[in-house]
Amino acid sequence: MPFTYEFKLGESVKPDEKIVFQSWIKDAWGEYHSESVPLAVLHGAEGAGKIYTNAPCELLEHALLKKGDEINFETILGKAADDESIPYGKPHALFVYER
Repeated sequence: MPFTYEFKLGESVKPDEKIVFQSWIKDAWGEYHSESVPLAVLHGAEGAGKIYTNAPCELLEHALLKKGDEINFETILGKAADDESIPYGKPHALFVYER
């Protein structure tokens, strides 16, 4: 997979939204995923949620975040790779609250 990119939450969260990192979902890393998969657990203003990939990709490495770190729409979450499905013009990852 020749194209790598750093991924962030981007527009999937509000710029002033307070989000606290809880943990990585270890099974997601180092694998190619053709479907959206959860990659981390977070806590935001509306409760617990997860970060999901927003395009097919291989999750190469995650950022060195630890439980309790505050993140935002610009925080680099990690690196991913893909040949054709780099999500240009849209968030690379999505924060979805658990309902």
